[in-house]
Amino acid sequence: MNTVENHVTGAHRGFAIMGAALQLAVGFLVLLSPLMAPPWGVAVLWVVWIATAVWAVRTWRRRVFGPLVAAGTMAVFWVGFINFGDLVLGWTA
Repeated sequence: MNTVENHVTGAHRGFAIMGAALQLAVGFLVLLSPLMAPPWGVAVLWVVWIATAVWAVRTWRRRVFGPLVAAGTMAVFWVGFINFGDLVLGWTA
């Protein structure tokens, strides 16, 4: 048996589930982003969302908070990117 699997606890599973739920919630916001952002902006959001989802899947066994950090990073990026587009690039809903 792999030694990494021996260290997977209930906390790992719980935080992975919470991270997955947050990642899906942010994915829903990215899905609604064409209402606020142009197609190239939505493409950037999808690329970053996929990258953070891969990051979450790859780190959930090694780091307890890996999935939560990945999903939180995506949430902060989404808010910042949409606000940047609104304030600097003139995107409107």
